Amino acid sequence: MDSSHTEPLPPPPTVWGAIKSGFDTVAAHIAVILLPVLFDLFLWLGPRLRVERLIQPLLAEFSSFSAIRFAPEQIALVKAFYTHIFAHWNLLTLLRTFPVGVSSLLTWMNTGEIAAWNPESPDLIPANLHTPLGDASVIQLSSVGGAFLWVVALTVAGWVLGGIYYYTLSQRLNAGGRPPAGSMAGAVFQTLLLSLIWTLLLGSIGLPALMLLAVLGLFGQVVVNVAFILMGIVFIWLLLPFFFSAHGVFTRGQNALHSIWSGFQFVRFTAPTSSLFALAAVAISQGLNLLWSVPGPESWMLAVGIAGHAFVTTALLAGSFVYYRDMSVWLQAAFEQMKRRMNTV
Repeated sequence: MDSSHTEPLPPPPTVWGAIKSGFDTVAAHIAVILLPVLFDLFLWLGPRLRVERLIQPLLAEFSSFSAIRFAPEQIALVKAFYTHIFAHWNLLTLLRTFPVGVSSLLTWMNTGEIAAWNPESPDLIPANLHTPLGDASVIQLSSVGGAFLWVVALTVAGWVLGGIYYYTLSQRLNAGGRPPAGSMAGAVFQTLLLSLIWTLLLGSIGLPALMLLAVLGLFGQVVVNVAFILMGIVFIWLLLPFFFSAHGVFTRGQNALHSIWSGFQFVRFTAPTSSLFALAAVAISQGLNLLWSVPGPESWMLAVGIAGHAFVTTALLAGSFVYYRDMSVWLQAAFEQMKRRMNTV
């Protein structure tokens, strides 16, 4: 019997081995963290772009419209909630896009600032505009059309920057050889297509889901809770393919549609270890974010947190590339061996 038919496969790549390889790669090519560092410095020391002035008239109309059905206390609470959100949200954080985007500590901190609202103490917490260079300037948008153009422009710019970031890192992982992603322009173009596809897909699911929840609310809270759980299951089912959907573009030179399909196929055969990798990456990055964000935005020590965050998140991204690449090779070898064994039966 041919020994090639019975030769055992090597063990599959491990999650922790891939993460270690990612940290080693970034440590050897430290310049790859430059883009996330510059991005966070811009969000930290640059201006704040807000839509608070645009939202206030809409909230006033909401108050008058809702006065017929809701109690004044409820209206005041809803108004305070949305006033808090838009008084603190820096629209420039839209540059942090998903699934492909440049990692950002300041976006995470801005989200935490928004989440600090307490319904039991709904008075508006003043937005933190302090920086080591003085108070940041605030640019208020006053037209709906202008705000829409800003949202589109910032989102597309985030996709482009994310494509450059991912491509640069993929080059370092393949130093000495031809990058699988081909040219940077081609990789960025596929990034735009992939991100647009996911935006349309999630929008086509999310908007009807919100409308359905609103309709189900007429039948009671229990029905809404059951529907919310079912929708959460669908979201979790999409989460892992979403996490790995862009990797085919940068590690195998695939187009956007092929990369998304490969992400689904990859997760189908590696769900346990892929889930472990995703959980480990989220736990490490989110856990360390609590450390990186200890210095306030008025302290220069936040620069240390920005650099640490950029290093860790870039290393985890590199580790996900290594895991996806090596696991794909291992799966291909396993499938070929299974095919040979079936042909000999």
